[in-house]
Amino acid sequence: MRYLDKNQTDFAMNFYNHFESDSVILPEMRHEALTLIKQKELQLFIQNNGFEQSRNKIIEYSGQNIINKSDKNNYLVFVYSKEITRLSNNNDWITAIKTVQQAVQETEKDPRMVKLEENIKYNASVIYHNKFAAFYNKNDKSNALSALEEGLRIVPDSKTLLADLERLKKE
Repeated sequence: MRYLDKNQTDFAMNFYNHFESDSVILPEMRHEALTLIKQKELQLFIQNNGFEQSRNKIIEYSGQNIINKSDKNNYLVFVYSKEITRLSNNNDWITAIKTVQQAVQETEKDPRMVKLEENIKYNASVIYHNKFAAFYNKNDKSNALSALEEGLRIVPDSKTLLADLERLKKE
């Protein structure tokens, strides 16, 4: 398995194939070796490919029983978190929220994804609250309202944005 330590999965697979039919090696050990090689391939694949390809490969490996349910969720949490961070860093809040909601479902409500969903919604609310406040403080009510409406389209249940809207309506 020294090949795996060096990320040389092709060499590891050749080594495995060479000894695959060796009757001295127990079938359980052969299966475990193959699983380790495939898991390393998956790790390297995820490191070197984009979100959608990585997600699909995880699903494929899970369907082939190369990874178990727990490992599947851990890999999905990793690739989704990376993608959601990229989206939110680009201020693509609508896609980030849709993606994190998909992640919550796909990982069967993994607590890390549920927490990330809360954080993404909170961050989007803060961004739009700050936009609102900047316009509001300049007495630009029209743009303040536009910022709130945009934010509420993205995070319709934001208590902060709803409170800002009430504040604006009272004036």
